[in-house]
Amino acid sequence: MRRSATYRAHPADRRGFTLIELVVVITITGVLAAYVAPRFWSQQTFSDRGYVDELAAALRATQKAAVITGCPARLSLASSSFVATQQAASGNACNLADTTWPTPIVSADGSAIQDTAPANTTAAPTGVFQFDTQGRLSSSPGATITVGTHTLSIIAGTGLVQVQPAQMVQVPIAVPGQLKKLYVREGQAVKKHQILAEFASLELASRRVEATAEAK
Repeated sequence: MRRSATYRAHPADRRGFTLIELVVVITITGVLAAYVAPRFWSQQTFSDRGYVDELAAALRATQKAAVITGCPARLSLASSSFVATQQAASGNACNLADTTWPTPIVSADGSAIQDTAPANTTAAPTGVFQFDTQGRLSSSPGATITVGTHTLSIIAGTGLVQVQPAQMVQVPIAVPGQLKKLYVREGQAVKKHQILAEFASLELASRRVEATAEAK
């Protein structure tokens, strides 16, 4: 018995990409990645935010050390680094006449409170931020510190350290109501026309009931 052969027809116009087409696509992709992508996502913003949060935590720890130990504490801030220290010990207290401040302040895990800023991240103004034994800011080059677009403030009378948002926007509510759901968190970047929150308005609900009753 003869075996029958099966033949499949291949369209003449079916073909793959040419080498030139592939090279063009790869080139365009490279250009987009180099020039367009950085406009949508920048690591610098996250680096600045991370460093200002770390600096705020270091200042709070420095203030806390001054209150707990009963000895003044200071954080020396350079444009791209910081270190927290206290005066030399003298018995169970500190040597108030010491001008070298050689004793490092350590965090809860035992590591010294000091660090270096990420690349291209700087802080200003630079100088010494010193807290007294009551936790108050006794001397400093200023009450605010700027890191990129972020601002850190210190209330001198209390020593309270706060990181301010890069931009404050007040959103007016046309109809009073109760907050039902919040879609964003504090400090999160938002876009134009993005839904931020959902409100349950008793006034609108009342109008809806009245309108339904009148329709009947």
